[in-house]
Amino acid sequence: FQHMYARLLGQPSSGEIGTETTMGSAVSDYPLISLLLLEWYTARTGEAEPASSYYDGYCHMLQRVLSRRQEDGLLAEQRSFIDWTPMERTGRLTALHALVVGAFEAMARLSDRLGRGEAERWRREADAFRQVIRLHCWDAEAGAYRDGFKDGEPLPDHYPASSAWPVVFGVTSPEQDAAIARHLTGELTHLSGGPRETRTGPYGAWYVFGALYRLGLADVAEAYMRRQWGRMVLAGADTAWEDFGTLNSYCHAWSGSPTYYLSTRVLGVELGWPEPADPSRLTIAPESATLDWARGTVPHPAGPVHVSWRLAGDCLHVDASVPEGVTWRVAPRGRLAGKQLWVNGRLQA
Repeated sequence: FQHMYARLLGQPSSGEIGTETTMGSAVSDYPLISLLLLEWYTARTGEAEPASSYYDGYCHMLQRVLSRRQEDGLLAEQRSFIDWTPMERTGRLTALHALVVGAFEAMARLSDRLGRGEAERWRREADAFRQVIRLHCWDAEAGAYRDGFKDGEPLPDHYPASSAWPVVFGVTSPEQDAAIARHLTGELTHLSGGPRETRTGPYGAWYVFGALYRLGLADVAEAYMRRQWGRMVLAGADTAWEDFGTLNSYCHAWSGSPTYYLSTRVLGVELGWPEPADPSRLTIAPESATLDWARGTVPHPAGPVHVSWRLAGDCLHVDASVPEGVTWRVAPRGRLAGKQLWVNGRLQA
């Protein structure tokens, strides 16, 4: 993080991040993601000092983003990481533009929290990019967002990342969401190809899962977990591989997204991403299309949250232990929402 910040300010720093253009003349996805991380950390912990120290540097970064905006409202071509697949990663990419929306929204929340008085400015920029993405990048015939543009021409493909990132960062309209739900269901039903030759990889799955759950596709998300990560389990692994195959690392942090979504969706303990949440007011919203029980412990700034739930006929029994001082409620989603709800042995009205 310190290395990224030094590069934001144009200061010398050893090592590289991602690609050679990540922090050069172009501002690509990794530095923008670091802003999301900073805002999330600040919201979860209430610690303002790191964000206060870094705020001006991130203002500088976002100004560089705006300096690359062209007449049509899209950014100039640059290289991004996005996902480790054969998708084109140099150009005016839809996923990167969606991330820019998320970055401006995160900066607006930081401005509010720090009392900087610039939140409305950042939100206006987010709205401007949101409208431009919808105008230029949506492919109505395909029912999905195209990957973007390169050399003045639209890219011909519609990789899952190109629609998942707009969903996660709040770019899409309700009509687009319905079409994207069909598109992602088709894309993820029969994934094929070797490591880094598939339509989406473990890194990109973080955003794909976020989109699936936002679209109400818990069934597709759970099938995706079983099919892709189940291969690792069946191979005897107790860690998550870098790829859906055996090309590289057998223990890779970026492949751990099922753990996050099993915590935040199946157990239902909200952790403030993709949707911002107040840590002092916790919602436990279990959701599953295929499971009849789940239990686990989820870290919270105030202490561990223990949750277990089980279905018994038309009843959903939820047992939860929440740190002292945290206001909480249980609000099941999806298939579990229509059940008679019991919380810690008491029937809920």
